[in-house]
Amino acid sequence: MATVLVVDHERRIRKWIRDSLGKCGYDVEETADGQTALETASRRHFDLILLDDALPKMDGWQVLTKLKEDSQMQKIPVVVLTSFPSVETEAAGMRLGAAHVLAKPCRTEALETTVRVAIREAERDGAPIPAREVEAEEVDAPSGPKVASAAPEFIKTGGKLAALERALRGGLPTGSLTLVEGVSGAGKSVLCQYLFYGSILDGLGAAYFSNQYTAGSLAKQMQSVGLNVLDHIREDHLCVYPLRERSADDDPDSLLAQLASEIQGLPQEYRFIIVDGITNLAQVSQDRAVMGFFSSCQQQCDEGRTIVLVGRTSAFDQNLLVRLHGMCNAHISLVMETITGRILTTLEVTKVKNFEPNSDNRFSFQVEADVGINIVPVSRIKA
Repeated sequence: MATVLVVDHERRIRKWIRDSLGKCGYDVEETADGQTALETASRRHFDLILLDDALPKMDGWQVLTKLKEDSQMQKIPVVVLTSFPSVETEAAGMRLGAAHVLAKPCRTEALETTVRVAIREAERDGAPIPAREVEAEEVDAPSGPKVASAAPEFIKTGGKLAALERALRGGLPTGSLTLVEGVSGAGKSVLCQYLFYGSILDGLGAAYFSNQYTAGSLAKQMQSVGLNVLDHIREDHLCVYPLRERSADDDPDSLLAQLASEIQGLPQEYRFIIVDGITNLAQVSQDRAVMGFFSSCQQQCDEGRTIVLVGRTSAFDQNLLVRLHGMCNAHISLVMETITGRILTTLEVTKVKNFEPNSDNRFSFQVEADVGINIVPVSRIKA
């Protein structure tokens, strides 16, 4: 039976968590303040700590720092509970060594899933999540990303996916607008994560817009395929921004314009930007709105940023896709096909800035759990 320590100043929250996790078979102990929590955790083994960030006297961030500084307690995974979720709060939690940051109140299913995943991750990793040595004030005012003084010529993959670098004739040219399009399940997101990883290794500040990942879950996903970015999140080298979901009352054209404004409003330190993805907005927007969004992104690239836009092929009609292809500096197409009895994704670079496609502009792969992109050699007979 897994043991969980709940540290929250609100009695109703403690009771809700205790009742919810108790029904799932967890042994739950609770306390209302940070000092008692530290004393309790030092006396008894816990598989997880749920920690309120707004505790009286010693707040949750101070408690988290002390936990990660203690050799006996630093291995305990900590999920920070916050009533004011934000990108900055999540980044602060990751810097200090939190496994996850969870908004409260939330659905019981979200609580149970987060607890289960955090414990499983700790068991799998078998190692503490260390905290960066920071002063408590840094939590309230996260520092900006530390970036390279000059942008590299190409964004690569940190040596993790040489086939993509070859297909791009060295890497993704900086200052370029790239469209990555393909069918659902082709591996578009994973592919972009390799480029994201490479940009961070080169010291570029990077921003990732997603309707699927938070900073914590993106770091965990990338770590599972050998792309460790956790330390860079703690040091503000990268940030994950939520993509707003369209509601029935929203004008999709205006949402694309808002997204363009968000990208334009990012701190200048964030030079590499991935938008994963634009499918939900593009497929219900007018062509002129989609082209206006791409045009805005191209202007940002002219000013030195590198932007990758990700979408399903079905989001664009063929005529629009041809026009977007012309607006982009690079275009990567992913197609799923059955080859020698296996379902593979074939990646083809159909366009890359200042280069003509060469014989190495395509390769086939599978995405494997805990491995990532696995290149599959395929013999093709050219017509």
